[in-house]
Amino acid sequence: WLLSTNMTVDGLKIRGFLKFDDEVARVVLSVGWLLVEKGGVLQIGSPQSPIGKYPGVKATIYIKREAINRHPVYGDRFLHGDGGTIEMFGKPLGRTWTLLSRSVAEGARELFLKHSPSDMGWSIGDQVGVATTSRGESTKHRIVDIRPATEELVPIVATRAGAEESHLPAAHAADGNLASLWSSYLGGQEDHWLQMDLASVTFVTHVRFYFQEPRHAPEYQVEVKTSPNGSWWTAANVSDGKGGWQEVPLNVDHVHSIRMFAVYSSMWNRGYG
Repeated sequence: WLLSTNMTVDGLKIRGFLKFDDEVARVVLSVGWLLVEKGGVLQIGSPQSPIGKYPGVKATIYIKREAINRHPVYGDRFLHGDGGTIEMFGKPLGRTWTLLSRSVAEGARELFLKHSPSDMGWSIGDQVGVATTSRGESTKHRIVDIRPATEELVPIVATRAGAEESHLPAAHAADGNLASLWSSYLGGQEDHWLQMDLASVTFVTHVRFYFQEPRHAPEYQVEVKTSPNGSWWTAANVSDGKGGWQEVPLNVDHVHSIRMFAVYSSMWNRGYG
């Protein structure tokens, strides 16, 4: 039995095979109770055509407030498999949840997220919930538009380095002025690194560096840590770095600090960063 139109019943027992049509938009089954008995199958979507594959296609089972004829064992307001099979196949999602990248005022109609909606598999028309983390009530909303992703700069509140010259300190690397430089001249083999502490723990999609030609290391690691006392771990390795602006993808969450660690043996003019 293929359910291609809306249907309203008091109670429903499935002893055979009932499948929602996965090519018809917004099929609704309204029922006081639904029981899939032994040998019965309720299938919503399929591995080949999960619900959501086709635009506008949704399957809804609405359990009514009460049934005129209650089930003698389970009563009403239930969906239950008593030895039967219930299969639901929804559109695969890259992520089912994300975090806000900006605070949202009450009544706002736009959310800024830490992950791209398209990468997560979210679409216009999908319903999302905004959950509270402390007090208040969570709310439900419908996606009406998805704008192209925009960059949000994360402020750097502190810098430090393994080595620096007095007139070319680490702070110059994050002052927004390309004419001021940081240099690790005369630093030891393990001293050619620059650390940047972020204003808040956040999701970082990428980091940009500006290297002066030719005094830079074409090989370096980008390391991150998630807390002030946490351990560093490598988020990216660069082996063909060039001078000028270089963008390194990271896509790492809960980042507290970022460190660029130059490979000493690759430096053209050793002692320079």
